[in-house]
Amino acid sequence: MPDVVIHEVGPRDGLQMERVVVPRETREAWIRDVRRMVEEASADGGRAIVLPARTTGEGPEREFLAGLNYALGNGFAPHPLFARWVEEQIRAGAAKLDSESQVQPPARDADPTAERVAAVRQN
Repeated sequence: MPDVVIHEVGPRDGLQMERVVVPRETREAWIRDVRRMVEEASADGGRAIVLPARTTGEGPEREFLAGLNYALGNGFAPHPLFARWVEEQIRAGAAKLDSESQVQPPARDADPTAERVAAVRQN
């Protein structure tokens, strides 16, 4: 198996889903684990299919999996259900913003104490 080479390109280096910066040794172990899974899936005439954990395109998979037999996908954004999901999220967010804008805040010059006293007197 070839050595694993990781190029540091930023604080998250392709692991944006992680809440903390992942140590280099941990990332190298993960790459070795993925290489082992691809090797096992490709054994005895099998076929490994690798899907990048990104919305579009590819990352460093070709470099990390060099020398192995696998098929590489291209992210999940091209799938029509992804586009539908994004549209639903936009509609839901817009509806929430619309409903929140219907709530009128008190006037800036209103005296909240006077309003409470008036409410108590009415009851």
